[in-house]
Amino acid sequence: MSREYIKPLLVLPIPPSTNMLHTKGMRRSPKYKSWLAHAGLVVQERFSRSGGFKKLRDGDSWYCTEIYWPADDPADADNRTKALHDLLHSMQITPDDKWLWGSSQSRSWYVKAGTCAVKFWTIDEAETKAPPDA
Repeated sequence: MSREYIKPLLVLPIPPSTNMLHTKGMRRSPKYKSWLAHAGLVVQERFSRSGGFKKLRDGDSWYCTEIYWPADDPADADNRTKALHDLLHSMQITPDDKWLWGSSQSRSWYVKAGTCAVKFWTIDEAETKAPPDA
């Protein structure tokens, strides 16, 4: 089986499950706060080390994400994407996730345990329009 090497824009710690983001009083849970602080530092360090990468916050525009999880991680990946998208928005990397046109996720042997790899890009508004014959 051939495997394509993933070259992500960001490698982040795996976020907590959506079920673990808030306490009963809708406050951020300690686990979520800890992850946000750690992942935020990773984003800042990556941004400063690379001399900056293109943020997608050039106004409200549609964008897509690809998320890669470790192949041997049994957790429910869908339950983790909300925290990831919220982090990207809070760090002003992507617009609000109401502008998320699409997101795909898959598992990869190239992603280290305890991390996830994320790619993101804007899409042309023309791509969001239905074809004339639809």
